[in-house]
Amino acid sequence: MTLLASDPLMLYWGSWLVMTKDGQVVGDIGFKRKPDSRQAVEIGYGLLPAFLNRGFATVAV
Repeated sequence: MTLLASDPLMLYWGSWLVMTKDGQVVGDIGFKRKPDSRQAVEIGYGLLPAFLNRGFATVAV
């Protein structure tokens, strides 16, 4: 059973694509899990090397 099948509320707490304005996929970003008891979440991201240090992660967050 997948995580989404066991908890449908996880739908929006997964990964999202990071794209340029012209639609090129340059990486992904997402919440590692739903908020904890303090309502805090951990965010993870990965970008193609050519797009590092160009503000994509900052804008995505």
